Amino acid sequence: MRSRFGWATRLAGAWLVIVASACVAPPIEPTLTPAPTVTDQPPTATLTPTRTARPTRAPTLTPSPTPVATAGPPPSIEPELPEGFSLEAFELAARPVLGEPFQPIGASAEAVLERHRSHRELVWPSPYDAVTDPDAYYTVQAIGADEGDLFYARSVAVESTDRGLLEGVDVIKGEQVLFSIPPETMGPGLLGRLWVDGSHWYLNVLHARSALGAEMELIADVIADGQSLSQRHGFDEAFNFQLLAGRPFFFFRASERYGFSYDGILYPTGFTGIEHHLCCAGGILNPLAAQEMVAFYAQRGETWYYVEAGVFPAVGELP
Repeated sequence: MRSRFGWATRLAGAWLVIVASACVAPPIEPTLTPAPTVTDQPPTATLTPTRTARPTRAPTLTPSPTPVATAGPPPSIEPELPEGFSLEAFELAARPVLGEPFQPIGASAEAVLERHRSHRELVWPSPYDAVTDPDAYYTVQAIGADEGDLFYARSVAVESTDRGLLEGVDVIKGEQVLFSIPPETMGPGLLGRLWVDGSHWYLNVLHARSALGAEMELIADVIADGQSLSQRHGFDEAFNFQLLAGRPFFFFRASERYGFSYDGILYPTGFTGIEHHLCCAGGILNPLAAQEMVAFYAQRGETWYYVEAGVFPAVGELP
């Protein structure tokens, strides 16, 4: 089927392969001296980033290092987090730059990344092209489906028209098509990861609102059991659905405010930006979905943060 589309389809395929690999890349980690060992403490919950390298809620290291100079904290971000859920936001000196480690104020990137390295490295497997379908341009196998179940999504009907390349999507369980998106303008890749949580399924999609090019507008959404979560909740976008500690999690954008949903409850964050659906090399700045946490870059006004959120124990302050 791929040979019917010539150079245009090969170009689209290249975009898709790049995006599939980029979206699961981990944050940039420099090769520096490892951070000191810290002691685990019981998890607590808050959502207040500080203006120092100390994350929210972090207890004190033993022994305590020489403290760094601090500035007054910004206004509190509400609301409180779910029980057992932690969010640690590290203020950065500048927006993260590709090919360079991020720059937390008062500490090294390596020290920040060492805190929850073991949790962050438990990434979900790549589900792309794990299912063979002769009618598909590419496939995405469902994460979380019962072993032996045929549950996947496929990219279909990639063709060239006067509107450019078009792509559609089918969600398939066994021999049944559960849901379809008719062919629409093809961007970096309409079809994202497919997840199964018990009797429910969730599909990440990325709509392109114009032809392929520098001015393309990309709008992310999550389809839950055949319904758009953006439409259900009145969001401008829903994006980066994953299972986090066995419970459904996704980000949302409502106007210029961002938040997340965890286990069916919506939590605003006060962030005015969360990096997502970046293409190609920029994909390394997209949220990283691990099994018990998510790592991402966010901003509030002109201030940038590296954030790790999930179900993990809080640890001591940074040196």
